[in-house]
Amino acid sequence: MIDLRDRRSSLTGVSLLLLLLLFLKYAWTALVFDVPLGYDPGMYRYLFLRYSASFPFLPSLDPWGMEQPTGLFLLSALPLKFLSVDLMLGWIWNLVPVFLSGTFAWIFYRREGAVTGVCVLLMALLSIAQYDGFIAMYWKTFASLFFMILTFTFLERKSWMAIPAGALTIAIHHQTGFLFLVTVGSWAAIRLWMDRKKPPLWLFVTVGVGALLGILFYAPIWSTAVLPHFVSVFSGASMPAGSFPPPAFFFLHQGILLFFGLGGFVISFQRERGTLWQWAVLWSGVFVVMHFFFYRRFFLHLDFFLVPFAARGLVQLWKMHRSSFAHVLIALALLAQAVASAYSFAPEMFPFWCRMLPSVCSAFPPIVPEPEITVEALREMSAARHRIPTETLILSLEPTSTPWLRGWMPDHRVAGPGIFSSPWDYDGWERFLLGNESDRRELLRDLRGPVFLFVSPGFLKYYGAASENFLNDPCFQTTEFASFLSVSCL
Repeated sequence: MIDLRDRRSSLTGVSLLLLLLLFLKYAWTALVFDVPLGYDPGMYRYLFLRYSASFPFLPSLDPWGMEQPTGLFLLSALPLKFLSVDLMLGWIWNLVPVFLSGTFAWIFYRREGAVTGVCVLLMALLSIAQYDGFIAMYWKTFASLFFMILTFTFLERKSWMAIPAGALTIAIHHQTGFLFLVTVGSWAAIRLWMDRKKPPLWLFVTVGVGALLGILFYAPIWSTAVLPHFVSVFSGASMPAGSFPPPAFFFLHQGILLFFGLGGFVISFQRERGTLWQWAVLWSGVFVVMHFFFYRRFFLHLDFFLVPFAARGLVQLWKMHRSSFAHVLIALALLAQAVASAYSFAPEMFPFWCRMLPSVCSAFPPIVPEPEITVEALREMSAARHRIPTETLILSLEPTSTPWLRGWMPDHRVAGPGIFSSPWDYDGWERFLLGNESDRRELLRDLRGPVFLFVSPGFLKYYGAASENFLNDPCFQTTEFASFLSVSCL
């Protein structure tokens, strides 16, 4: 007879091991790289600092900043009075996906038992889509998903805590908030139809008030953050895909995990129908298949909400096939997914694999995290922030470094080619960077000074010999900072 205490002890040990592996999966980047990864850290740093400095009031922001949902930045504004903003981009961010996965596992431990909870941790550990979202620093998406799963739990328990949790889900991220609204709306509509003779008042109040409060967060930025998206959706214009790998990438890399998830999703209808968790998978899948607005990013949501179903599918498959041979096959499938996931996270661990199977490596290109900027450049930005007057316009000469300038020099005016209120169109930038001295003087004449230029290694590498001609323009003067030039011919 199996001792229940031994089983609990074993499950606890496995849970702690999986949490440790999750921590290693997401924490190693903080140990290896000296700067945050992804394209967004500079923009997040700017918004975190501006909201914190003006709290409890809304800050004055660049036009693009007025397109960002306010929820996350209002929520973090007060803590950032006491914490370093770089913690938000560093160790706090590294712990967010671990905390999110742990919360998800706890929810399904309470909902379906300890074994399913442990398997949720396992599936989250194997997920490549969530890792890609982490590398890209999708702060708003992960934070909104956290409050979304809490809201689902509160709604299932008929708790009024669903109101603030639901409001924050919507207020933090408009894409996740939209998925939340259609998911909860579909679930509530079915519930109201089933109980139409005696409609549950708590459902009307909880869903309605939570949604209204969440939408109210968008009132100050409605015309910039919400209305343009509605116009794009209903005008029939081509929908942007979003900066996320295509779904085919994940079908190649984590097909086994998706198999468990879709299998568990189908099996779930044998015991329950129309749950919030099922609706979240259905709507995420619809948005991906229909190429809805930023549909590639909806694959992150689809993968995330398939995690508990993958855990359930694994448990069910293990129970249905009790032979040792079947269990070995399941274990081998999990091992194969683990290898594929590890290869995507850290391809340098598999040099022998790629030498033996080069065609496989080329067909399954990994996610290779690389900083967009050097730590020396960030140090120069930080130092220049206090020495260059705040009324100065800082022009980046290529778009990649521009968001970093925006984050590390939040009080200055910052622009770059095609980004942040760029002063010129494509032709104007081409004339400025590749034209002659008179072209540059003509363009600079229209700018409100003073003006500094930021010369990044990326600019020097991309333009090569042409950059030398540009930098030799007598209009540009060196400064105490190697990467900054002052413009003297305004």
